[in-house]
Amino acid sequence: MIDKERITIWCEALESGIYQQAIGKLKDGNGYCCLGVACEISNLGEWTYSGEYSTDDGITRFTLPLIVQNWYGLEHENPLVNLTSEEYATFLVNYAKNHSTALTQNKSINLTDLNDNGFTFTNIAAIIRRNFLGD
Repeated sequence: MIDKERITIWCEALESGIYQQAIGKLKDGNGYCCLGVACEISNLGEWTYSGEYSTDDGITRFTLPLIVQNWYGLEHENPLVNLTSEEYATFLVNYAKNHSTALTQNKSINLTDLNDNGFTFTNIAAIIRRNFLGD
């Protein structure tokens, strides 16, 4: 079950301007992926020197550890979100710049794909709110 309070705190952290956005892994130097911010504010593990997040579940570099996923009440380690038609069109343009493979016509996209293809933390927070909080 989604923990709406924790999801709200995650969205507020993404919107705060405190976290620099990085791509490709949860943490890269001083920057974070949107899922890296989720890990950081959960305080359920610690960062390794290589930008991996270490918890009692193990170490992950690209997705949420199970303990963090469960803390937020999320069903997947890299949550799928539904996009509006406008958001999906933006995603396709950004994705085409970075990849040579085509996508299906599915408007459900993983959060890391949004993070790594031109969506800002503010954009991502709005999408998370709409998908998980009904805002």
